[in-house]
Amino acid sequence: MSDVTDHIRKVLPDAGDGLAAQMAELARDATPVRCELLAMNLEGARRTVLRLGEELRREEQRTNGQ
Repeated sequence: MSDVTDHIRKVLPDAGDGLAAQMAELARDATPVRCELLAMNLEGARRTVLRLGEELRREEQRTNGQ
């Protein structure tokens, strides 16, 4: 595993916990600002997961000698 994939894997649980807390807060007391903040953080999580996928594909290609 590369340093990038290791780092991303380490931060995923905390990122998920943070998103879950934001969703609970939004359910409890929704405001336009909270909606926007959560949407931005979800987009960041999406980009992070896509980057992990890219890095894993690169590692797989290196391992398979491609």
